[in-house]
Amino acid sequence: MARTFATEQVDYLDNGAAVLTAVPITMSCWVKPASLGTTQVVMVLSEYNSSSNYFGIVIHTDGRPYAQTKDGGGGSFAITASAALSVGVWSLITAVFASTTSRSIYLDGGSKVTDTASATPTGINRTLLGGRYSEASGGLTEFVITGDAAEVGIWNVALSDAEVASLYVSAGVGIYPSAVQTSALQAYWKVLGTDSPEPDEIGSAHPFTVHGTSAATHLTMQGLGGGAVRQMMAQNEG
Repeated sequence: MARTFATEQVDYLDNGAAVLTAVPITMSCWVKPASLGTTQVVMVLSEYNSSSNYFGIVIHTDGRPYAQTKDGGGGSFAITASAALSVGVWSLITAVFASTTSRSIYLDGGSKVTDTASATPTGINRTLLGGRYSEASGGLTEFVITGDAAEVGIWNVALSDAEVASLYVSAGVGIYPSAVQTSALQAYWKVLGTDSPEPDEIGSAHPFTVHGTSAATHLTMQGLGGGAVRQMMAQNEG
């Protein structure tokens, strides 16, 4: 299963802490849009109650994904040149924030574009899937995804081009995030749509509180994932 998002201020998942607050950061999420034509924020590491400071993945009105760094209302972003999501098709979006002057976007493991403007968000203290916070609104969200989302990972390194490509097999078929740079993976949510909260598979440190949403059909994943990676990490620590 996955989760379907549809309504602003209703459908989102969040955690009251930021998995990471500064670069390097890699974030990755599978999305299946039900519609395009509006700005849709997939996920952010954000300042609470603010649309001015965050690292995020966003879908443009024309379906192209971009990696955005907002710092006090300004900021910069990298957007794919032409590669775009399609309605009803699972696609993998990956954003690599390598430094304050480098952010890259990938669609389905490729179509990389990098932006090099300087941007440094501050006050990052929340993790949000399915929108961003509306400015000074008491925590309300805006720009919700219209569609399904699942298999979300956040790493504390800048994944290489080859590592990003390895997460994607084909449309609707991916490799578990836990199979790539396992020791650097800071949070991983399957987003199965059956648990509340949605568990963080990496040490259970950042479970998602569920707001609205409904269960949806999951995509196909391959490799090592879920409880197996927790067991492997525990054995390594032992």
